[in-house]
Amino acid sequence: MEFKKIEFIKKISEYGDVYSFYFKNKDILFEPGQFCHLLVENGEQNEVRDMSFASAPSDDFLMFTMHVDSGTFFKKTLMKLKEGDSISLFKIVGKLKINELSFNKHIFISGGVGLTPFRSIVRSKILPKEKMEILQIQRGNHLFKEDLQSLVDKYHAITPEYFEENIQSIISKNTNANFYLCGSKRFMEGALEIFKKLNINENQIQIEGFYKDKK
Repeated sequence: MEFKKIEFIKKISEYGDVYSFYFKNKDILFEPGQFCHLLVENGEQNEVRDMSFASAPSDDFLMFTMHVDSGTFFKKTLMKLKEGDSISLFKIVGKLKINELSFNKHIFISGGVGLTPFRSIVRSKILPKEKMEILQIQRGNHLFKEDLQSLVDKYHAITPEYFEENIQSIISKNTNANFYLCGSKRFMEGALEIFKKLNINENQIQIEGFYKDKK
């Protein structure tokens, strides 16, 4: 297994406890929507986390976005990084497959930081703007809204209170679309129940979850 060092550039606050971390991209090859394993070390202590790429493959930087309030060793270490520090990256994987030849819409449904792999896909511009919609479910400031809304046909900023009502309405108008889901286990289970209720073919749905048993 090959480990590659990536050099830290900066971090920015997106909102609340959500930060984006930027690293130089010299020779890391990946496809839009994939994730990798990041290793942080300090003396004898180390920790590995799976992280989706939020950057596009053509960017000269790597970007990862996450909540940091859990206070784990991994996140504390990232928050303390200074420009020029390095961490390790290995094992790039991911199951999302984008059908660029499809005539149907591509609808990305995410909860909170679940939007990160979809940012990579949208910013890679492998799909025409008019064929993409984002449904972002969260409270407060909606992640990457200013960044992405001009690159897609629609960016739906939805609060959890109107989660089922809004998703049902949008899915009902796009029953032949290609759907992509990413978020917490609870979020994914709720969204899949709605798809089931609307009789959407499971072959139209691709999922990537932020929990241990990725499907």
